[in-house]
Amino acid sequence: MGRIFFKKLLPSGFTVLSLRKRITLIILAWTALCLGIFSWLGIRAVNENIERTLEERLLIARVVADYIDETLAHLVLQVRGAASSTRYLPAGEEFHDIAETVISQLAESGIRVQNIYLVGPDGRVRLSEPESAPAAGVDLSFQPDIAAALNGGEAVSDIVSNPVDKTPVIFISVPVSNQAGATIGVLAVAIDLAQSTVAAFSQALTIGQTGYTEIVDGNGIVLARTRPARPPAAFEQSEYPEKFASLIAKGNATVSVCHRCHEARAAVERSRDVIAFAPTSNATWGVAIRQTEEESLTPAMQLRQLMLLLGLVIIASAFAVVWVAMLGVVRPINTLTAATKKIAAGDFRAVIPFKRKDEIGQLSNALHSMTQDLARSRNELSKSRDELVLRNRELVSLNSIASAVNQSLNLDRVLDAAMLQIHDLAGTTAGCVFLRGADGATLQAVAGVGVPAVFRCAESASPAARCACHQVLRQGKTLMANTASQCPLLGQGRPDALGYFVCMPLKARDKVLGIMNIAGPDRNPFTENDFSILDSIASHIGLAIENSGLYEEARQKEQVRGQLLSSVINAQEEERKRIARELHDEYGQSLTALKVSIESIEDKLLPGQADLKEKLKNAAGLVVGSLEDLRRLTLALRPYALDELGLTSAIRAYARRHLEPLGINVKLETRGLDKRLAPQTETGMFRIVQEAVNNVIKHAGARNVMIRLAVREGKIAVTVEDDGSGFDVPAAFKSKVGTQSLGLLGIQERTTLLGGAFEIKSAIGQGTRLFVEIPADDLPRPAGESG
Repeated sequence: MGRIFFKKLLPSGFTVLSLRKRITLIILAWTALCLGIFSWLGIRAVNENIERTLEERLLIARVVADYIDETLAHLVLQVRGAASSTRYLPAGEEFHDIAETVISQLAESGIRVQNIYLVGPDGRVRLSEPESAPAAGVDLSFQPDIAAALNGGEAVSDIVSNPVDKTPVIFISVPVSNQAGATIGVLAVAIDLAQSTVAAFSQALTIGQTGYTEIVDGNGIVLARTRPARPPAAFEQSEYPEKFASLIAKGNATVSVCHRCHEARAAVERSRDVIAFAPTSNATWGVAIRQTEEESLTPAMQLRQLMLLLGLVIIASAFAVVWVAMLGVVRPINTLTAATKKIAAGDFRAVIPFKRKDEIGQLSNALHSMTQDLARSRNELSKSRDELVLRNRELVSLNSIASAVNQSLNLDRVLDAAMLQIHDLAGTTAGCVFLRGADGATLQAVAGVGVPAVFRCAESASPAARCACHQVLRQGKTLMANTASQCPLLGQGRPDALGYFVCMPLKARDKVLGIMNIAGPDRNPFTENDFSILDSIASHIGLAIENSGLYEEARQKEQVRGQLLSSVINAQEEERKRIARELHDEYGQSLTALKVSIESIEDKLLPGQADLKEKLKNAAGLVVGSLEDLRRLTLALRPYALDELGLTSAIRAYARRHLEPLGINVKLETRGLDKRLAPQTETGMFRIVQEAVNNVIKHAGARNVMIRLAVREGKIAVTVEDDGSGFDVPAAFKSKVGTQSLGLLGIQERTTLLGGAFEIKSAIGQGTRLFVEIPADDLPRPAGESG
């Protein structure tokens, strides 16, 4: 199941690739998969590293923002303390003391105060420090921080223009309250950021060599910037004022990568910076921590390079594994494949086992063992094949002899054919067959091949001969002589022509019917198995001799039986003819004379002798009936029409007389019967048709009968066909009882005696067709009727 599923996963063309390509593709695919997973994990690790770096930058921005919030809260606290030292709007020297206190306190924190303003409830400046600044009466109520302070709140403004000298400052504004807690004015401190130390607002952070901190207000104007970046210009916009203003307004912190655009045009290229931004809580400010991407993401870039290097190492390792696999697997398999091709070509020495303990070594050893087994099997198979070929040749030889002796029952033909086959198969010089004489003790040569004269023996016809042939005849065992000297009477004319001779008994049912001799120039050419074949051949010839004798005996008996049967039939016909003639000539005439006498007496009776006249009339009727019976008997014994008018008239008269009274329509057709046939032929053919008509009457139940007579090519043929009930022909011939089978056998017997052919076709419910054809060469005398 798993194998089928695995095959479905593979491309259809994968199975046609070579093993080298398969291994390469599998390793490369596995490498690609591992490399893909490794790359995905590496990219994920790099991204996580970048995310951590960005989160660290964002955390720093938030820490700095919190520090600025604490600083601003401290500054507001100091200004609030100064404002809460009085419960009315101070004037003169008192305001100057308060202002000096604030300036000195903020100076300790590195903050340079440019001006301090006391704003009345109407939003206009009433007093300022230093007094030389012409600020009295200036309306500051439009500033958000002043408006917030007048409403009882505390605020730190964005960077704005100082109303005195238009320099960029920020205001820290706190309300001045009376004893009832109502706001009666605002103490606004204008801080000069350009002259203040950045450390007063931001922690001293070292962010690599390119990192710095940038403080912006709610309008995106840079308030301060740490080293190594350049100090901001007056009211300098940040690179992303709208973005920063939106983040400050929404109170959102973020971190991203963007291009650095605030540097001088002389910069070689614009570089990408990592910017982490966090808004402050105590002012509409924000802190941006900036550093070049190259420096801030150095660990991530180093990790990426390490991943790339590891990927290259993996690819190189994959190629190394492929190469090693090619050397360790594919090359030995190719070697074994080449060896198997040589094995397929029949070279079983092609496999040399590898001295390895892995599967390749086991396969090589198994293949080596298999080739050795194949070599042994081939040798055994070769021996078996040779043996099989030899046995097959022997069987072919035996079959040829058997076929030769079974092709005919003529003894001379059988023996001549057998000797020729043995002569061709065994390569003999001569061969001869002797059969027992009539006395059973002598031998007579009946067939020979080659130089049969070498087997002529003057004593072969003598019952007392002691030659090899008579020895085999008496003992019934095969005898082989390596030299002619073993039988002094053999080959007296040409003793040098014989190197061996074999004398074999020809047996049938353990009875020796004769002997067969074969001879050749070689010495001892036969093996024990060859003698077995020769004995089998002799047995076949012996059976053929017996069958030929039995056939000749049966033929002679059949000939005698036919002659006897023919004589019986002829005698029967002659006797029928004689009896019919005597009945007609003697008894017929006597009855006719008796009838005439009775009629004459009847005519002489007196009128008063009516009783006697009636008796004479009855007697005359009996005589007429007897004449009619005598006539029918005479026709049954021998129809006069056959002798007087011929075959056609006799058949027509007989068929009509016997069939038409039974309501059976008869039709007779003749062709070529313009002359009379020999009496024996006409009589035999009439009796055949007579028997066929009788069978129709007794068994067919037919309504129509067709009889055809034709003479062609020296033969006369008759066909009797009816539309009756039909019958099973094989069953009828096998049946030992019944007139139908006897009638058919009679027809067949007469046809055979006349040297003709007999055929009958019938099936139940399909009528019967009888066909008989006999020679009509013994022509003939003029016919009384042409038919």
